[in-house]
Amino acid sequence: MIFPGGKRFAVFWLLITAGALVSPRGAAAAVCAEVRLEIKQEATLEREAFDARLEVNNNFPAFGLENFRVNVVVKNASGQTADDLFFIKISSKQGVGAVDGTGIVQPASTATINWLIIPSTGAGGVNPLGLRYSVKADISYKLNGVYQSLSTYEDFITVKPQPVLRLEYVLPFEVFADEPLTDTIEPVEPFPLGVRITNIGYGPAKNFQINSGQPEIIENKQGLAIDFKLLGAYVGANKIPDTLLIPFGDIASGGVSQASWIMATSLSGRFTQFKATFTHTAELGGQLTSLIKDVTTYTLIKDVLVDLPGRDSHFDFLVNTTTPRTAMETILNGGGEILPDLILESDQPLPIAVYHAVSELSGTPTAADPMRTLKITEEVAPGPWLHISAPVPDSAVLAAVKRSDGKTLNSANAWISRYFNKSNISYSYRLNVLDYNVPKLAEYKAEFSLRSVDQAPGPVTLSAEPAGSGAILLTWAAPGEDGNTGDMIGGRYLIQAEREAGAAFNPSNAQVNITTNTKPGTMQNYVVSLLAGNTDYYLKLWTQDTSGNISPASNMAQAYAMPNPPKDPIFSEISSSSVKLAWAIGNNWLPINYQVFADTDAAIPYGFASALFDFTVTSHVFTGLAPNTTYFFFGRAVNPETLAVSGDTAFGAALTLAALPESPVFKDITPSSFTLAWSGGGNPAGTEYLIEISTNISGSPVATSSGWVAQTDYAFSGLTPDTTYYARAKARNYSGVETAFVDLGVLRTKPLDSLPPATNIAFSAPNFGTEPVYISSKTEITLTAYDDAAVIGDRMGGGVAVTYYSVDSDTFSVYSGSFSITAEGAHVVKYYSADTAGNIEAVKLSSVTVDDSPPMALLAITGPLYQFNGVDYVSGLSTVTLKASDAYSGVKELYYEINGSTYSVLADSRTLTLPEGMYTIAYRASDNLGNISEPRLSSVTVDNTPPLTGFEVIGSSLVIDGNMYVIGGSSVSLLPADAISGLKGLYYSFDGSTAAASQPVYLLPGPGPHTLAFYAVDNVDNQESEHVLEFFVGAMPKTMIWSGLAGDGDWYNPGNWRENMIPGVDDNAVLSTRDTVFVSSCFPVLKVRNLVLGDVEGLSAPIMIVSTGVISPGKWTISKNAILIQNTLEPFKINNFSLLAGGKMEHTANGSEKKSIINLDIAGDFTMERGSTINVAGLGYGPRQGPGSPIGCTGGAGYGGNGGSSYCSGGGGSSYGSIVNPVDIGSGGN
Repeated sequence: MIFPGGKRFAVFWLLITAGALVSPRGAAAAVCAEVRLEIKQEATLEREAFDARLEVNNNFPAFGLENFRVNVVVKNASGQTADDLFFIKISSKQGVGAVDGTGIVQPASTATINWLIIPSTGAGGVNPLGLRYSVKADISYKLNGVYQSLSTYEDFITVKPQPVLRLEYVLPFEVFADEPLTDTIEPVEPFPLGVRITNIGYGPAKNFQINSGQPEIIENKQGLAIDFKLLGAYVGANKIPDTLLIPFGDIASGGVSQASWIMATSLSGRFTQFKATFTHTAELGGQLTSLIKDVTTYTLIKDVLVDLPGRDSHFDFLVNTTTPRTAMETILNGGGEILPDLILESDQPLPIAVYHAVSELSGTPTAADPMRTLKITEEVAPGPWLHISAPVPDSAVLAAVKRSDGKTLNSANAWISRYFNKSNISYSYRLNVLDYNVPKLAEYKAEFSLRSVDQAPGPVTLSAEPAGSGAILLTWAAPGEDGNTGDMIGGRYLIQAEREAGAAFNPSNAQVNITTNTKPGTMQNYVVSLLAGNTDYYLKLWTQDTSGNISPASNMAQAYAMPNPPKDPIFSEISSSSVKLAWAIGNNWLPINYQVFADTDAAIPYGFASALFDFTVTSHVFTGLAPNTTYFFFGRAVNPETLAVSGDTAFGAALTLAALPESPVFKDITPSSFTLAWSGGGNPAGTEYLIEISTNISGSPVATSSGWVAQTDYAFSGLTPDTTYYARAKARNYSGVETAFVDLGVLRTKPLDSLPPATNIAFSAPNFGTEPVYISSKTEITLTAYDDAAVIGDRMGGGVAVTYYSVDSDTFSVYSGSFSITAEGAHVVKYYSADTAGNIEAVKLSSVTVDDSPPMALLAITGPLYQFNGVDYVSGLSTVTLKASDAYSGVKELYYEINGSTYSVLADSRTLTLPEGMYTIAYRASDNLGNISEPRLSSVTVDNTPPLTGFEVIGSSLVIDGNMYVIGGSSVSLLPADAISGLKGLYYSFDGSTAAASQPVYLLPGPGPHTLAFYAVDNVDNQESEHVLEFFVGAMPKTMIWSGLAGDGDWYNPGNWRENMIPGVDDNAVLSTRDTVFVSSCFPVLKVRNLVLGDVEGLSAPIMIVSTGVISPGKWTISKNAILIQNTLEPFKINNFSLLAGGKMEHTANGSEKKSIINLDIAGDFTMERGSTINVAGLGYGPRQGPGSPIGCTGGAGYGGNGGSSYCSGGGGSSYGSIVNPVDIGSGGN
């Protein structure tokens, strides 16, 4: 049963999000923080719904209605299915768990199900009477195992037209509260968040309301301290305080309703993003039954009033719908404006277009005429709504606006807008007018409040910078008498400077008060001085006009006051190299250091600088100064952290003392005179000295004095011979300040000369050895002589008068300078001297040998040597030695270079160690005088590699199991080669016959086996290791594969071989089937070249029983799981034998006589892998058998000794040899 007319509330969830840009307090103008907030709102209204009820009675006491299913079917008036126009939901059910085919209606019970049926937006059509639909239920179930179905009778519902709502939200771009970028705290200015509801459907929206939550900040990355809040609401002209629920009531089809929430923020900012979204409650159909068509957002310019006849008096929204919010700040910063383009009326569904007309502003409001004129400068046809605006220079209060035809505009339609430019921290203002049916080129008179006309001077933008020690330079543009207009006459500037930005800034606290007469915009500057240095100052400036109005404070300017230098210098403790300077610290804030300087002039850089001292150090000693010199001194202050430095202050000058004389030299000593020279110790020219000498160590009495002289030497005469004199001296500076005396030393005048001179000979480089001395023709020979007076070695003679010399038999010549000897060989140099007193020295001799010839160097090789094309080939058996010899002074050093690497050795020979390779060796030698031989070159190749001889078959050959087969008619060749020194000889033996050759050898072997041994030797005796090859010459061997098809296992039955042939002596045999193969003793010897028994994987596991001897020149391989049984005493003569892992060899058991043993005769390799087996368990004879049986009991002879049981009546069996050397096997015991 359907119950029409049911009332349900449709619930819509609205989400409004906005992004605001706000400057944090204390931030630079370019720094903004972004805050994202959202406002959650819930919109509800009454809507039409239907309740369908189905009751099912199960009257069967023993059977339930299983797989119970019910489908509700809705059809339109034409009988077509209309399920897609309705949201159908089970609202309750009793007596059944489900109706989807899984439910059960229990026996003898009743099930009741209720459905909620909600029509979609278009289900009611456009006719107020609505549309009629039929509803029925299709039911199916299983009763006692039988599926049954049935349908109810149709019931009918009438669906009325539904409302369709369009929501339009508006929000300003810029909102005002406290501006973080200004110093003042501005008041909070509430602003609207508006919404307009338009019903574009064909049914009324009943009891529509929106309940809003408070704004929530959902993103605040910079942690900005900001708050947003909704304060109340307006519906039409009615304010609803203290609630965020707006009851719009019923909105008729085509009707409009409008409301605003009053919103506030704690900081100024801009809404750079504004979005609104909505969702329909899923429990009531979601999008299918949603009555909200769309939600849009616009930028609100202002609340205005469309004051046309017949319109309501509620506020309307003047909006911008086209300019992106992200572009608005750029437009406004550039002096533009955000233009309105629509008016959203509170009682009209269609928006009104707005045209922006060009206009100009004129006039300056004064107390006498507080008016400005706004004139339209373009022709606009009467009729449309116009918006005009123009910048105004200030924020004067607007009192009224009148049109030129006498119309006074509604106060809601004329206003002053403002914008805060964060980049230059300034406000801009615009006069705005919104009017309808405006005459052509109309004018508007804007009247301002008289109270706002007389203004204080405008705030200035103040800049500050350091202006030297303890001073700051301020610069600003002068404001006007009123704001930024009007000349300033008799005004004043008030300046306050503080060290803390948070200090109380107020005009009454200004430390500077100066008068001014300026025009607006004139640049001003002022230096604030006598400040403490080394600290930041924060400064503000106010302007006071002639009426006493004080401007707002300027921006806070910040600058650093440079440090103040030290002061009050004092000089003390002056010496010839140092001055002590003391000072008082400057007026500075910590941290501060002080530094002082000294130089002979005032130019920077200074010659002497102290370290940086903290304020506790107030003196410094300058050391290392020049004596008798005037120095100028300076001081400065430095911040050790920022390195900010004060200007340098001049402290004055000081003159150092003269330095004491030093480094005395006594010269030109005679028996009656001498000259004393000294150093002035760095004194400048013009410094005076006083020299005194005395025969008494105390200096008194004075024998003679120089007097004050301005030179650094003085000659004393008239002295007593062979007498000791003591000298002392002092100095004085330009100011006449004298030093103390300093001792200059002791001197003794010479005695009378009675000894001859002594002459010495010396040789310049090169020279070597003594007596003889080896020299070259370039060696300079020098003779020096000294003269003694009374004692040998006293050097107090009157001086050498002349020196003579001769070489070999030459006559003596006067020595006038060094000389050399050019003739190579041995020589004798003779020389002597005479003094001024006539004393003559005895002739002296010196033996010298002139050596101008370089050594002889050569390369010597012993051992193997082969020379070819100028190259010496050697081997590791050779010795390579560099040798040198010299006829006179001897070999000093060998120099050599090997492939570009240089070496030397202080010896006359060097044995070289050379690895294999090619070498270019350059070498030469020098003797002890530096004579160097001409370089010589040798090419040496070291060959340590023996020749290599290749073996080659010319014809056909192959290798089988490591054995080489050469097909008859083929030849073999030996191809020796040596890559370095070349081949000397090839030595070989063929089947025992030896021979030698110096080139390749070619052999034509006959049929049968052959042995070839060979090696080669190169030209430096490197010998190749001998090679031995064995090969067989004959026909091409064949490989026979065992098939076992004959079934008798007989080796000699051709039918058992795949090729239908029995393998011969030159053939290979492969047995890899799971057969037992017998080799009969009817044939004397089994001859086959190679044999493979089994396979590597061990899958075939054949058994081969051989009852005759074997001759095989190749190799036998017994594979995994294969068994080779020797059933004979004859030997198996096989060249190579390999028993692989898992392979096995054994012999048959013996009976009464020995018939089989393991008898292998292997000429080559015998290989037995781990896991293979040779079974000898069958050795010996059985009980009571063999040569030792019978002996009367079960015992028999043992293996190599007595055997049998000890209880035998006859004792043990016979022995055969001994335990360590048995000669036969014995019979087995029991």
